[in-house]
Amino acid sequence: MQQDSPSYKFRVRAKFFAPAAVILFLASCSPYKQLAEGEYLLHRNVLKSDVKLDEGITVNEGLNSIIKQKANRRILGIFRFHLGVYTIGNKGKPTKFKNWLKNTVGEEPVILDTTLTSKSAAQIKLYMKNHGYFNAVVKDTTIYKKKKAIVKYTIKGNEPFYIRNFTREGKDSLVLNIIQNDSANSIVKVGQIYNEDNLVKERERIVTMLRNDGYYFFNQRHINYRVYTKSDTTNVNLVLDIEKMAVYDSIGKNLIGEYNHVQRYVNNVYVNTNYLTLRQKNF
Repeated sequence: MQQDSPSYKFRVRAKFFAPAAVILFLASCSPYKQLAEGEYLLHRNVLKSDVKLDEGITVNEGLNSIIKQKANRRILGIFRFHLGVYTIGNKGKPTKFKNWLKNTVGEEPVILDTTLTSKSAAQIKLYMKNHGYFNAVVKDTTIYKKKKAIVKYTIKGNEPFYIRNFTREGKDSLVLNIIQNDSANSIVKVGQIYNEDNLVKERERIVTMLRNDGYYFFNQRHINYRVYTKSDTTNVNLVLDIEKMAVYDSIGKNLIGEYNHVQRYVNNVYVNTNYLTLRQKNF
C-alpha cells in the first residue's frame, strides 16, 4: 500500500488549518478596546420561560424575532467573524481596503441600548397577551462582565385564558346565517387557549368563503371581535361582529348609510373568438 508523501500531508493540514487560523486571528482582534466609556458589547440574549404555546411550540421560537437588539453573528456558534473583520478595518488610519472590509464583510459592534431592552420586554408581554397569557410577567435583567452585556428575559406565563363561549352577531341576517351554518369549519373553537393568530386566520377564512359565495365586496374590515373577561376567572367570552356595508359620499368622508351586503351573480358570459395573443400577432 502506497503511503502519502510528506508534502501531500502538509498540503492537507494546511488546507484544514488555514481557515481555522484565520478565524482564530479574527477572534483575537478584540472589539472591546474600541468601545467608549460606558459602552458595552451585547454578548447575547437569554430567554427563559415556563410557557409552551399551542402545538408544543416553545415560546422562544416566536419571541426571538421580537427582540429589538441581537448580538453580532457567530460562526460555528463561537467566533464573531464579521465583527472581527470590522475591528481590523477600524484600526489605525482609514484606507480604501479597510473601508471595504468594514462595509462589505464586517459587521458593526452591537452596543447595548437599554431603551431597546425595555421595548423588547414590553413587546414580549404583548406577545404573551396575544397568545392567551393575559397575566404574564416579563422581567429583563442585564448582567455586565467587563465590557460585555448579557440580557436575560424571564417570562412567567401564569394561567392561560381559554375561550368559554364563541358567538357570532350582526345585523345582516343573510351573511350571519351563512357564517353560523359554517361554524363547524371555524379555526376558532371553544376550549382553545385564546390566540389572536387564530382570530386573524378565521377572519381571512370567512372573507374567502363569502367572496366565493358571491359577496365580492366583503372584506376584513367588516369583521370585528369583542373580548370579555372577568377578574376572578381565566375564561374568555368571544364575540365575532359582522358589520354592514358602509357607503360614503364622493369625498369618502361623510357616511351616507349602512346597507346589507349584496350577493353578486354572473349575468352574461362573453366568448371572443377573434382574440389574438401577442405571440400570435408577431407571427
